[in-house]
Amino acid sequence: MTLEVRLHLKTLPPSSLATLRAYFELTKPKVTVLNMLVSVVTFILASAGGVKWAGLVLFSIAAYLVVGGCGAVNCYYDRDIDAAMDRTARRAIPTGRVAASKALAVGIALITVGLTATYALFGAMTLAMVALGAAFYLLVYTVWLKRTSRWNVLIGAVSGGFAATAGWAATGASITLVPILIGLLDVVWTPGHLWSLAIKRVDEYKKAGVPMLPTRSGIGYASRFVLIFNSATVAFSFVFTLIGETGLIYTAVAAACGAWLLWKSVKLYRNPSAHLGHEAYIASMPYLAALMVGFLLDRIVTLLF
Repeated sequence: MTLEVRLHLKTLPPSSLATLRAYFELTKPKVTVLNMLVSVVTFILASAGGVKWAGLVLFSIAAYLVVGGCGAVNCYYDRDIDAAMDRTARRAIPTGRVAASKALAVGIALITVGLTATYALFGAMTLAMVALGAAFYLLVYTVWLKRTSRWNVLIGAVSGGFAATAGWAATGASITLVPILIGLLDVVWTPGHLWSLAIKRVDEYKKAGVPMLPTRSGIGYASRFVLIFNSATVAFSFVFTLIGETGLIYTAVAAACGAWLLWKSVKLYRNPSAHLGHEAYIASMPYLAALMVGFLLDRIVTLLF
């Protein structure tokens, strides 16, 4: 952020700054940045040492607009659920900081601008990957599955997989096995991550009437599936080493983070509870990001030495 922008922000009245923060919150920045990190990693991997940094910056901006816009539309559609849950009751729409109609308008505008920029700058294939991810998240997960199926996050997880292929396609490279595998890693990781959260917040999800796996089948049943999917995620993370795409650094990161995630998952399976669901959730939160950083460090060392 430039000095001029910082000074301008400081001169804004507190109400204006609060409004800007509220609209920014609608884009779900934590989730959006994690989604973008996967895309950034595949963009760099596809570049094979010749990263076009200006292109990466432009792609990141376009991706944030689309993913953040999806977050805003999701906030609009789920505003009744958000108001009923302690975890989400302080979001911008339930607290009245942003009108629901304005949140929807902003979300649609961000998606439209982001998709247009993606097509103009990176072509039809990248547009297809980004658009499929957005459509799957909004239509398949948010509108259809979230309120109707206990397997909502299992199927909805597919939306995250498109981030990997989008980043790869944005370089102009043909999509190969590597971005598909990274996308599958994201897909396999998501259910265990979100079911752990649902175990932690099971009473809130019941209150809101969301048919998450723990609310429909109990936390013991859900804990079993958390262990299954987290175990599958850890096992899958070593595929990249087995096929020769990564070296010692990535493997070490995958082993250390995987051991921590499995330990927390086993504890939850042995003694299903909201408290241990919280521990498994906390362990899973940085897991995918750590693997992506491991990819980057491994590739940097390979290029340098």
